[in-house]
Amino acid sequence: MTGKPPEIPGGAQLRTIAMPRDTNAGGSIFGGWTLSQMDLAGGTLAAEHAEGRVATVSIDAMRFLRPVSVGDEVSCYCTLQEMGKSSVAVRIET
Repeated sequence: MTGKPPEIPGGAQLRTIAMPRDTNAGGSIFGGWTLSQMDLAGGTLAAEHAEGRVATVSIDAMRFLRPVSVGDEVSCYCTLQEMGKSSVAVRIET
C-alpha cells in the first residue's frame, strides 16, 4: 500500500498511567516521558503496517496543551497518515 490510506477510526494505541517517578521538579510529568509514550504508540502502529522494523526519523510538530499530573491516564491515539515504500507517517494525539 502506498499513498494515503483510508482513515480508519480506532481506539487508543497505548494507554498508561503517569507515575511519580516520571515527574519533574515542578511536580508535573516530564515532557520527554510523554513524547516517549507517543513514540511507542506511533512505532507500534507503523510496525504493524510496515510488517517489519521501524525507526522514528523525525517529528514535524509537538505542542503541550496542558501539564500531565501523577495518576493521570495517558492515552495515545494514532492514525496512519501516509505510507510509502520506505516510510510511514503517523499522526498521534495524546
